[in-house]
Amino acid sequence: MMKHILLLLLAVSLTFATAAQTDSNRAELSKMTVPQYIEQGSTGGRVSVTITNTGIKQLLSFCVRITIDGQEGSGPVHVTGLDSRNLTNGKAYRFSIGYPLPSTDLGYHTAEITLTNINDNGDTASILSQLSESYYVYDPAITVPRTTLIEQFTGYSCPNCPPGEERMKNATRTYKDIIWITHHAGYGNDPLNSTASQAATFFFNNDGSTYAPAYMYNRYQVNQNNPGPVTHVYTSPTDIRAEINVARNLPAFVTLGFTDVAFDTATRHYVGHISGRFLSMAPYTRSTRVMLYLVEDSINMRQADNSSGSAIWISPYYHMRTVREAPFGTWGKTFAVDEEGYFNIAFDEEMSADYDYTQCRLVAFLYKYHSTNANDCTVLQSATTGNLNHPKLSIDRVGSDIHLDFYPNPATTAIHLQSDEGMTLVQLIDMRGREVIHSRPADALSTSISTHNVAAGIYLLRITTATGVTTKRITVTH
Repeated sequence: MMKHILLLLLAVSLTFATAAQTDSNRAELSKMTVPQYIEQGSTGGRVSVTITNTGIKQLLSFCVRITIDGQEGSGPVHVTGLDSRNLTNGKAYRFSIGYPLPSTDLGYHTAEITLTNINDNGDTASILSQLSESYYVYDPAITVPRTTLIEQFTGYSCPNCPPGEERMKNATRTYKDIIWITHHAGYGNDPLNSTASQAATFFFNNDGSTYAPAYMYNRYQVNQNNPGPVTHVYTSPTDIRAEINVARNLPAFVTLGFTDVAFDTATRHYVGHISGRFLSMAPYTRSTRVMLYLVEDSINMRQADNSSGSAIWISPYYHMRTVREAPFGTWGKTFAVDEEGYFNIAFDEEMSADYDYTQCRLVAFLYKYHSTNANDCTVLQSATTGNLNHPKLSIDRVGSDIHLDFYPNPATTAIHLQSDEGMTLVQLIDMRGREVIHSRPADALSTSISTHNVAAGIYLLRITTATGVTTKRITVTH
């Protein structure tokens, strides 16, 4: 009997010793970051990983292994020399793996990282933690210029917001390829808060509890030190531009624009189409959505401000770029794309009588929708109209300073174009939003496109340069 008791006590003791040993050397991969897009043939795509010590002992070393699409990507990477970092329980360590992600095959790929051998315990077989992320290898020949969406989070009772907005104005003064909108986030029961803006604030801005003023650029995580895509407004314009340029330099594979937009002042209805084309179908998935915002400028309402060093109320104060409504719903809606990548989305909405239609315009964008992951909602492309009472609101891009001459109009056999900036893309788009001609001049100041095989009708002639996009109406006859 005594022998059995001793054996039982020994077994229990060994079990506790094993558990204690296991618990003492424990860690987990808490974050993995890979570039969302990698140009085919490049070597710039690398993996960043954050590991958190969840054990009793200080974290001194570990091994990680990478696989790509289920195949071995690199041998075990042994990370050592962490003694001086004092990585005790709960502390995290971020590092980059010097292994370039493969970029030969076009399309989506999955990189997976596994963690083993904590503190050189000799166990390289057991997977202690595992994370995976996807990336997209693209062909630069099928990209188009991107218009970057800047979303500002502000509040009328936020005294730091006016100085932050002024810094943003100074930082973006020379940019012609941006669209800037403002979400009044509800700080202090903001009268300009909207349902869509409140939802965006809570989803992207840590339940609305982080900070204002704050900004997002293409809903992309431009700063890996932030938990999500929302970032600060820095004091230095150089620092602001550095983050914006991360989003501006994301490749775009889809064109986007408004056509046939009209506003009826009697009924306050605005109608039109949002159209474009995916040059590559890979970014279009069942989770791709189109978002439409009604935006109002010059709203006269007081604003808290501490530009002078102490918080005061300013009145009158004109609030700009304010998101008023989201006609397609808080998170937008899905849409169909034909076999050639074209899409054409109609809208017919009524504007509230509370808004000044002479100060209202529309902003549309396509983005990846993810209901739980704020870092997987990247904007693919964006577009805007002029004010809804502007006679050319659906033709000329707002803020475009591109000078373009084109002739003849009507055209019969060809259209000749001259611009004061080098043209990188010439498109002829029909009234259904379908691209009829797609030409890529080599940054030329003059070019011609043939209309021999173009059906007679009215078209939009869209010209892209390094600094912006301009769109003109033209007629083709035969």
